[in-house]
Amino acid sequence: MRIAIVGCGYVANFYLKTLPLYPEIQIVGVMDRNEERAARFSEYFSVPRFQSLNEVLDDQRVELVVNLTNPRSHFAVSKASLEAGKHVY
Repeated sequence: MRIAIVGCGYVANFYLKTLPLYPEIQIVGVMDRNEERAARFSEYFSVPRFQSLNEVLDDQRVELVVNLTNPRSHFAVSKASLEAGKHVY
């Protein structure tokens, strides 16, 4: 499964640190609305970075969006992802 992580805050660290335990999951990239945080996260974990949610949703490689945004943003990100034909976690 090819995934993108949306939301590069504290919780996202746990996901990236445990990702090697799941070889069937491939990370396509990460995105955060705070560009500085996304850049630091992307660089630290050596993963590609998306510039926007639209870029994530337009990428045909992304099968599943891991929504790690704050609770206020969950609905909007999940809804947009589902409407784009992505699975959401």
